[in-house]
Amino acid sequence: MKRFRQRFLIFIVFLFTWIFGLSAYADVKINNVNFDSSSAFMFLSTSNAHTTEPGEIFSTALKNPNRVFFDINGAILTRPNETWYFKGSEITQIRVSQFTTNPNVVRVVFYHTPGFNPKKISVINVKGNYLFKYGDIALNQTDFFESYRSEHAKESDYIEKAVYIPASEIQQVPSSQGVSAANVQKAFANALQNATQPTEVSKVVNSEVPNSFSWGKVFKLRTNYFLSRVDVKRGNILLLGLGRAEIEKPMYLSNPTRVVFDLPNTMVAKRFKNVEIQLSETETLKVGQFEPSKVRLVITTSTPKAYRPIYSNDGQGILLGHDYRLSGIKLYDKGAQTLKTTVSSINALTDVLKLDYAAPVVYSVKEADNNLELKIYNATGFNDEIFKKAIASTKLDSVSASKMNIGGVQYVFKLKQGADVNVYAREDGKQLKVVIKNKKQENVVTPNKDQSYKGCGLIVIDPGHGGIDAGAIRAGINEKDINLEVSKIVARILNKKGYKVDLTRWEDKTVSLQERVDFSDANKASVFVSIHVNSSVSSEPQGIETHWWTEDGHRLAKVVHESFASSVKAVDRGLVKSKFYVINHTKAKSILVEIGFLSNDNERNELITKDRKQKTAEGIAEGIIKFMKKEGIK
Repeated sequence: MKRFRQRFLIFIVFLFTWIFGLSAYADVKINNVNFDSSSAFMFLSTSNAHTTEPGEIFSTALKNPNRVFFDINGAILTRPNETWYFKGSEITQIRVSQFTTNPNVVRVVFYHTPGFNPKKISVINVKGNYLFKYGDIALNQTDFFESYRSEHAKESDYIEKAVYIPASEIQQVPSSQGVSAANVQKAFANALQNATQPTEVSKVVNSEVPNSFSWGKVFKLRTNYFLSRVDVKRGNILLLGLGRAEIEKPMYLSNPTRVVFDLPNTMVAKRFKNVEIQLSETETLKVGQFEPSKVRLVITTSTPKAYRPIYSNDGQGILLGHDYRLSGIKLYDKGAQTLKTTVSSINALTDVLKLDYAAPVVYSVKEADNNLELKIYNATGFNDEIFKKAIASTKLDSVSASKMNIGGVQYVFKLKQGADVNVYAREDGKQLKVVIKNKKQENVVTPNKDQSYKGCGLIVIDPGHGGIDAGAIRAGINEKDINLEVSKIVARILNKKGYKVDLTRWEDKTVSLQERVDFSDANKASVFVSIHVNSSVSSEPQGIETHWWTEDGHRLAKVVHESFASSVKAVDRGLVKSKFYVINHTKAKSILVEIGFLSNDNERNELITKDRKQKTAEGIAEGIIKFMKKEGIK
C-alpha cells in the first residue's frame, strides 16, 4: 500500500503538469494559484514540472502587521498580481505578486491573526510546483472513496465556514481580514519534513519529491475534486481534473427534456463556470458552480436516460457516456481478472456487495426506475456459477450478472422503493463496494431537535446570500437584494406586533452559512426563517415552496406556508423536506421559504414589485405569529 500511495502521489503531480500544459523553462513560470476549500492549502502550478533546478525559496516572519513572506527566486508570475481577503480563518490575507524582475522573484505573503504560529505555514516543492500548507487537515481513515451516491445532501459534505471577500469590499487592509476559498484536492502525503518553514531570514533550497515519504498520515481535504477540463468526444462528455470525482443520482426533467448530473464537493475551473457547450445539432451541455462546493452539469437531449457516468480506473476522470455513441471509444488498456465476490450485511437494512479484481477497473453506474446497473467494462474471467454461489441465501440473491457483448460484466440490482445506493472504489481501483440502504417499512420520521431547547422568544429572519454571493441572477436582478428587502418588511411587521426579531444581515454583506447558524444559536432564537428566491436552468418552473428538515420545522412550515400561500397569487408547490445547512444545524425551529422563481420571466417581474414583496412579507409574518401563538412561545 505504501508503494501504491507513493506512485499515486507522483501520478497526481504529473496530472497537474499535464492539465496546465507545463514544459521546461529557464525560469519558473507560475501559471495558476489554486486554493483548497478547506482553507488548508494553496498550490502554485508552474511550467517547469521537469526542471532539475527549482527556484530557491527565502522565508521571513515579520510583525506589525503579522505576516510571513516566501520569496521564490528565478520565478515569473504569468498572471496579474492578486490579493485574496478572507473571513473566518487564522490566515487573514494572501498576496501573490511579482516582487522584482531582473532578477525574477515572486513573493507569497501570508497575513495572519496575532495568535497564529507562523511555523504552521510550510511549503514543499513538488516536481517544480509549490504546495503551501497553512491550515489543519483532517486525516483520511479509509482506503476507499465514494464515486456514486443516491443522496443529494450528506452531513459530510463541505459547507463553507470561511468566506472570501473581494478587494472591492475592503476599505483598507487591516490585519484581520481572512481567507478560505476554492479549487484543488488530493491526499498529499505527510512529506512536510522536507518543507520550507518561516524563520528569521533563512535560506532553503527546495529539493525534488523525496524518494521515500512518511505515509503515517494522509491528508484528506474538503474539496474532493477540481474539475479543470470538459471535452466532447463523439457526443460523449469527458470530465478531467484533480482529486476524486463523485456523482449523485441523476435527475430527469422535462420542458425541455434534460438530465442533470451533480458533482458534490467539487470546484470547477473559472473558464468552465456558466458555459454552454454544443454537443450536437440538438443537444447542449451547461456547466456551472451550482453551490459553493457542488458542480452541476445539465444535458438537454431527447435521450436523457442514455447517459451514464463511466469512471476511469484512477478515479480522476469521468466520461458521461451515451449508450448509442460508445462504439469506437477506447475505455481501457488492460483487462481485470475477476477474483472474488462477497456479500455482507452492515445491519438489518444495509447490505454490501464487494467485487475484487486483479487490476484497476473501468466501470459505470446507472440508477433509474428502481434498477441499478453496474457495468465493469474490463472485467475478465467471470464465472457465473461462482457468482451465484456467493449471493445465494443472502439478501442480495436477486442481483443478476451477465457477460456483455462488448466484453466485461453487467450487474443489475432490483432496488426497493426509497433505497439509497452508494458505490465506493478502493484507492488502487481493484475493489468496488456497492452499498444498498433500504428504508424502514413504517413511516420514517426525522428526530426532533433537542426538545428541551425553547429559546428566548427571538425570531431570526435570514435573508439568503449577500455580499459577493448574489444568489440567482436573471436580467440584472440579484436574488440577494429581493431576499433582504422582503426580510426587512417581515421584521418591521413582527416588531409592530411586539415580537423580538433580528436579521442575520441588515445590509448587503457576505455572511457564511455557519455564521448564520452561529448568530441564531448565540442569540437563543426560538424560530429561524430563511428567505430565498428560487431559480432553475429552465424558465418554465414557477411558484412558492417551503422547506423543512426536522419535525418541529415541519410544524412551523405547515403554518407559515398556509398563510404565505393564501397571501400571494402564485403556484403552490407545497412543502419540501430538504437538508439545507441552515435549517439542519440551527437549534431553533427552522424553515427555508422560496418566495418565487427568478428564472421565470413573469414571476420575476412580479417579485420586483412593491406589492408582491409586501404581500409575501405579510404572509410569512402572519404565519410566524400564528405559529408562535400556537406553540405558546413568547
